[in-house]
Amino acid sequence: MARIRIDEEYNRKRLGIVKAALNILFEEGSENLTVNYLLRKINMSKGAFFHYFKSKEELLNSVLDYAIEPIYEKMVDIMEQKELDVMKRFVMLFHTAGVMKADYGKGLMALAEVLYLNSNKLFLVGILERTLHKCIPLIERIILEGIESGDFHVQYPHGAAFHILTITMGINQEIGHYLMSEPSAEAKKLLMEKIYSGEIIVSSILGCESFVLYQPATLQRIGVS
Repeated sequence: MARIRIDEEYNRKRLGIVKAALNILFEEGSENLTVNYLLRKINMSKGAFFHYFKSKEELLNSVLDYAIEPIYEKMVDIMEQKELDVMKRFVMLFHTAGVMKADYGKGLMALAEVLYLNSNKLFLVGILERTLHKCIPLIERIILEGIESGDFHVQYPHGAAFHILTITMGINQEIGHYLMSEPSAEAKKLLMEKIYSGEIIVSSILGCESFVLYQPATLQRIGVS
């Protein structure tokens, strides 16, 4: 029992450091996320910090994992909803990922500002790489289910999952840049072209009829509906 309490306290303090680091990213940008600055903010010694993390790189990886965990957990929940058909769950996976990005108590615009500030480019790259690594197996799994059910016609499921995620993540980046700009009618038109053509490409990869990945409510939230 004592060992369990020690482990729980260790994990609690470690998570507190991760949250403090994420708050610095949100509030001040990645250029301010140095170990020394973080330690001053949380009043911790370097010796104590290295008890929880071997390096700044390990800390950053933990921050990235923490940032995408709500998205990943929700996607796993959707995968387990077997009462829904494959196509419905596939669309929900991408719709949910977009909605969950507005979490962390910040709201969509605030989160876009964090992700798409020039000073946070490395953080954004890390988020994208982490998302690919964690989510490709989920997308591949539902593609395999769709092949079995006859909804999808795919020769290379893993490659299809990679390209679908790459395409949709690229569109999400374009949406983020759009939110951070001063949108014009031309910018809105070009963004919608990217969204619609992306949906057509994804449908083509899956060998199925075209469908809507970006729901009307999502498009309304970003001001392009």
